[in-house]
Amino acid sequence: MDRRIAPKPSSNEQSRQRSDYAHAGVLKIAAAMSVELSEATQAVYVESLIRLTSEAFDAAVSRTIREWDRPHMMPPLAFILARIPENRKVGAEAAWELLQKIVYRDWHPDIGWTREVDLDAQMEFAIRQVGGLRRIHDCEEKNFSFLRRDFLEAWSRFAEEGGEQLRLSTKQAEQILGPMFKQLGEARKQLPEPRKPEGFAHIAAPARPASRVIRQLTEEEHKARLAELRRQAEQLQGGAI
Repeated sequence: MDRRIAPKPSSNEQSRQRSDYAHAGVLKIAAAMSVELSEATQAVYVESLIRLTSEAFDAAVSRTIREWDRPHMMPPLAFILARIPENRKVGAEAAWELLQKIVYRDWHPDIGWTREVDLDAQMEFAIRQVGGLRRIHDCEEKNFSFLRRDFLEAWSRFAEEGGEQLRLSTKQAEQILGPMFKQLGEARKQLPEPRKPEGFAHIAAPARPASRVIRQLTEEEHKARLAELRRQAEQLQGGAI
């Protein structure tokens, strides 16, 4: 019996196999979403996913296909990477470190953010779950470990559930506010029309005086007017003598 051991594939061969495996997974996601990807876009996805183990990659692909709810749109890399089991804890730790850096550098309890800071929905959700930025900023040393634990759990839960918390919050808001707005609209319809004050209803607005129209005299009329004035002046002088 020939017991010769097959030679191990070279490093180049292993790299090609991982690349082909990652490429097949990317195309699988694209096919599930009915999306056509350019070769350049495929290369970007493969380059970011090629370092994953086959188990982690398969889990991320399966979860992405199951949880991505926007057909005809390719999930971003961040969405796929967040569904890698062993990467979730690493991502939560990185988010906590980033928050610790910016909350003391770019946020003040009295005025808020001192510069424009763009936080994603996952970070904002975790911050709200632990009590907000002020609680993080003013956290005492004895409570720091508990605060960190709660933040990591909230950040990871958001990733596990694919942001379902935001959709649930919106649905709850619609359920609560919808009937309130409906009742408000019905109450407005039942309000009486505004009435004019009775004491002033019979008083009419004063009439505006008619404007006088001044006509300019013609040259003949002007001469006749001057002659009449001279005649009257001569009569007055004769009477005075």
